[in-house]
Amino acid sequence: MTDPSETASSDSTGSAVTDPIDVTEPPQARRRGRQTAFDMVRSLGLVLLFVAVLLAVTWRAKPDPVRVVDYKAATASARLQIDWPVLSPTGLPDAWRATSARIDLGADDAIEWYVGMVTPSDQFASVAQSDVKGGTALRKYIADRTEGAVESGTSTVAGTSWRRFVSDDQTTRSLVRSDKGVTIVVTGTTGWDELSTFVGSLRSG
Repeated sequence: MTDPSETASSDSTGSAVTDPIDVTEPPQARRRGRQTAFDMVRSLGLVLLFVAVLLAVTWRAKPDPVRVVDYKAATASARLQIDWPVLSPTGLPDAWRATSARIDLGADDAIEWYVGMVTPSDQFASVAQSDVKGGTALRKYIADRTEGAVESGTSTVAGTSWRRFVSDDQTTRSLVRSDKGVTIVVTGTTGWDELSTFVGSLRSG
């Protein structure tokens, strides 16, 4: 008796012929595949969104390494404490940023007033005034404030003559003069033009 479940049949030659197997993917499987791919893309998108939000919350702008001080207030205070004309930069653009403004007491009770600034070219310029007495003490003071630079002539800035000093490696420039017993030293790592601008801004009131 022929088994009803038999799938083979015979052709005209009597040879057994097997029915072809249907390998078409069922619709449900195709839907599951598309859904799985969609879920992966959605999950990746959520992860990227989380990372973006995390970066937005934790990101901070790089801080300016220059700590700016209120040199104008310090100048006003110094002028109340010092009995000789206190020089301070006046009218410089905001690109000039003060990093130091102070009164120091030196040897033999000499008083020093000092203002240091970062220049628009990100170099440094400072003015120091002291009533240090002449002789060895004065020479040492100038050497310290000019960082051991060598005198190299004179310069006239804003109608005033200054002694010019340049360091051996040509990186530090200074202008020095004395006025009524007070020595003034302007020093900087910037060029002569910017240093001259700084000198020209100095006012005693």
